[in-house]
Amino acid sequence: MLELNNNVQFCHLNSGATRCHPSYSGNAPTRGKNTFRKASQYTRSITSVAEVTFIGGCELPENVWIGLNPTGNWEKVIR
Repeated sequence: MLELNNNVQFCHLNSGATRCHPSYSGNAPTRGKNTFRKASQYTRSITSVAEVTFIGGCELPENVWIGLNPTGNWEKVIR
């Protein structure tokens, strides 16, 4: 999907979480214009990515498999 889309952006936190977090001195993480970063501007490690978004839409590969959970009962989607 990353090869098909040049509009990907990454975020190091759960942007929808409103709870306070110890890493932020008990406060909720700051959100705003820089919450998501373009791949070329994301300076954190790949293991820090918590969310991925595609601005304006996402082109899917020809073969896509979907499932209700990561362990399976996968179903191939025909486009």
